[in-house]
Amino acid sequence: WKQASIQTTSMEADWYYRKGFCAGVVRSAWFDNVILIAVVLNAAWIGIDLEVNERKGLLKGPWIFPATEFFFCLFFTGEILIRLLAFRKMAFALHDLWFIFDAVLVAIMIIDTLLLQAYQLWSGLDGETGARQATLFRLIR
Repeated sequence: WKQASIQTTSMEADWYYRKGFCAGVVRSAWFDNVILIAVVLNAAWIGIDLEVNERKGLLKGPWIFPATEFFFCLFFTGEILIRLLAFRKMAFALHDLWFIFDAVLVAIMIIDTLLLQAYQLWSGLDGETGARQATLFRLIR
């Protein structure tokens, strides 16, 4: 596993700028560790949310649930943007399969957290139908 990690890192290192804020952040070990901790915390939070929160929609429960969802959405969107801005060419991002995978997950998170909830508010749905769709998206994520 260690050898595969080193090969991937050296290959991807050629895709990033050598200097600059975003490249420096992405190349740092603490960035990987912070992202890993955030992924574990988000997975634990999704489990807590599904078990404890009895709401019918993201915005119809205690404030801590939507606040945490919005925080994770903003955090992972920021991560994707920093990683995207670290690439020397945007085309390199299309060759990085982990970046594509993460970007798709963030897109699903944005759809779930922001777009479905905005649609639910504007359409006047009672939350029952939206809650089922949101649960499906959360399980996929």
